[in-house]
Amino acid sequence: MATKSISRKAFHYVNEMFALGARSLKATLQASMLRTALVTCTDFRPLLSSLHETALECMPVQATISGGLAPTGWDSPAIVHNLYSATLCSNLSNSQQAKVLPIISKFRSSPFGRLQNSLYCALVESAEIEWIELLGRRIATLCPETDFVPHEIAWWFAWHLKAASPSIRVIMLRTVSNSWATSHRVEQCRSSCCVFGCGLVHPLLDTIPKDNLQHYLRCPILWKIVRQLVGEDAPSVPFDLLCLSPRYGDFRPVALAHCIYHGIRLGSGGVPGGPRDRAQMAHVVNTAIDVARVAFLDMN
Repeated sequence: MATKSISRKAFHYVNEMFALGARSLKATLQASMLRTALVTCTDFRPLLSSLHETALECMPVQATISGGLAPTGWDSPAIVHNLYSATLCSNLSNSQQAKVLPIISKFRSSPFGRLQNSLYCALVESAEIEWIELLGRRIATLCPETDFVPHEIAWWFAWHLKAASPSIRVIMLRTVSNSWATSHRVEQCRSSCCVFGCGLVHPLLDTIPKDNLQHYLRCPILWKIVRQLVGEDAPSVPFDLLCLSPRYGDFRPVALAHCIYHGIRLGSGGVPGGPRDRAQMAHVVNTAIDVARVAFLDMN
């Protein structure tokens, strides 16, 4: 999940809501440092005092005045300084401190097990929920022709997703957050044409189809391959394909389209920049069909 497509706070929410099993590296490091300061290395303060004295004696005055305790060029503060900062919770936001400080106080009065896990959960829960607002912005871009209410589509999406496997959940979250590895998103300075060759099939279109998710939710070549395997019942409206309403709840078509696209875009069967002639296009389409068959078997 690219950070440009979904914020860290929103990811915390969907991670817990859809049980993706991912963990926040930042929250893990914060919880680990707090647990170390409270349980493992509780006698670090004398070392911190010695470090202060050494810094005053050996380092330039300008560096010590600004609070520096390590030589210029070091990539991180001293460990004892990090431990001290952790006990003060100085690197946490106000909402995080409100969750973490009671746990620390409780532990100091009556130590208990699984301290780090308790701290991690508190750090994650304190993140603001941005998912509904973010989903609304992404769907407004992907499905501009459809009117919707953000909290309603979030509810239906979550309701449909409960029955999906973890891999399908990740694919669908990547899709509704516009996180496919298209050149439009990954290589923002250079957007290629449709990797399946739509520009060759429909050369008179006002705009040549670009390598972006808005197009692939409607790409006639891609969806012809998908429907040959999942059936013609798959809706033609992208809003319904994304399972954002009660009308449709099958994630397989979008998941299969995701696998086909990335198999071509990131595999050896694609043509950089998109097919330039009919022969290249035929090769890409045949490769896409092979990728689709394998992916469809894996889903069933």
